[in-house]
Amino acid sequence: MMIGHLTPTALIELVELGMASLVEKCKLDRNYGYFTVMDTAALGRIKLICEIGVCPPEKAEKYRTFSQEKAVRLFVNSAHDTSWQTRNPGENKWAGAVRAGSLIFSFSGLPELDDEALMTFVASQAGLIDRFKVIEIASISRNKHIYDILSEQTRGWFSVDSPVA
Repeated sequence: MMIGHLTPTALIELVELGMASLVEKCKLDRNYGYFTVMDTAALGRIKLICEIGVCPPEKAEKYRTFSQEKAVRLFVNSAHDTSWQTRNPGENKWAGAVRAGSLIFSFSGLPELDDEALMTFVASQAGLIDRFKVIEIASISRNKHIYDILSEQTRGWFSVDSPVA
């Protein structure tokens, strides 16, 4: 099975690579969660749900549910590029999903800006979004962690006046 032009294994490897980078660069104290891929061209069909790392059993269901909810919410809001745009902490609706062409990548398990940064990294590294979309996503949520995780790739993309610089 292919998801876009990648195998599920290749996507999972990108998530693990991004996770390792975030943990190192942002000094995170955890490295686990749930990754969901939704295909908007297939009417929102979920193509992949995968545990990344080892979630504590008491958190696994919560992160799996949040990862799916973020993807569904972004699918329903088809004009949006990130679940940040419909974030509502009072209703447990968090950032962490990004649109990548006809796919939606969603993650839950890290702090929400790191979830979003990780999914932006995956979409960018998979070649599904360009640098302009990366900057747009980072600007919407004012998410500096996107720059942190993509620092080698994005050097020079952000001006001093950028909302995320």
